[in-house]
Amino acid sequence: MPSASLDDDLRELAEAGQVGLALKLQNKRNERAEKSKRLLDPRIRQIGASADEWERQIAHKNECRQAEADMARDDRAVLEKLDRIAQQIEAERQEDQRQREASARHHSLNKLGKTARREYFLSDPKRDLSIDIEHVGPSAAQVFAGEFVEDKKAMQEELVVRIIDCVSQRTCKGARNSLTCSYATR
Repeated sequence: MPSASLDDDLRELAEAGQVGLALKLQNKRNERAEKSKRLLDPRIRQIGASADEWERQIAHKNECRQAEADMARDDRAVLEKLDRIAQQIEAERQEDQRQREASARHHSLNKLGKTARREYFLSDPKRDLSIDIEHVGPSAAQVFAGEFVEDKKAMQEELVVRIIDCVSQRTCKGARNSLTCSYATR
């Protein structure tokens, strides 16, 4: 029974069967006592709040700050962990890329020589060199009508000499026209 927290006069009322009324009256008395205590305390009356309330508020704020600091520390730890994971994934991706490039380079060096290309025989630089008659056989004895490489080179050298002479003497006006005409007549 709640009669232990009631005053003596209210305890008699509660024993008479009116417990609810006795509790309400006791609560009112307690509120009035608290209010009068606050009004009689000059510190609370001038400042408007009790030091205990302030200490409670300060403790609550400190707890909130501590909780925020803990959350920030936890968030930082999670971010660092995620950053390490991202760095590891990036390192694995780069290593995989390096291995693919090394494999492609190895395959290219071993399997893809210049002679393995389809167009190599069309643009073989050694094909235009002089033919080894010993290995060709009787077909090397055939002669076809056409322009010989030696004659073409001699003609080009003669043209160069004429241009140099013409430029050095500066007597030839329209050297380009005369040279092209003389070249065309040959």
